[in-house]
Amino acid sequence: MSRFTRMLLAAAVACLSGFAAADSMNPSAAGGPALTPAQSAWLSAETRRANDLFVKRVVAITSMPPDTVRQAIPAEGRITDPAARTVSAIEKFGGKPLGDEQKTAVRAAEEDRRQMIATARAQAGKK
Repeated sequence: MSRFTRMLLAAAVACLSGFAAADSMNPSAAGGPALTPAQSAWLSAETRRANDLFVKRVVAITSMPPDTVRQAIPAEGRITDPAARTVSAIEKFGGKPLGDEQKTAVRAAEEDRRQMIATARAQAGKK
């Protein structure tokens, strides 16, 4: 096989894996139909609403500024426990450890946030 053919084959494989990665990020890629633009907008709004509610709850629990709490929210799809990552980031940004009650309350708020987003994803195709 010539060098040119190998390079062409490698480029084709890289292109196809890029398409597969992009498709896996689509909420409807789990076997459901593709979302319409209106459904995608609704899902984005519901996700934003869940995040805003989470930020309000954590601000009330920790007395940290909302922008700091938003920075503490881990990126979607992280392998680590999102609640533990959020608590750790809040403690880092705040410069002091949270109490056990605060940690429990932040974990509960994170679980509620994730449940709201999961429910919105499940309902998005019906909107």
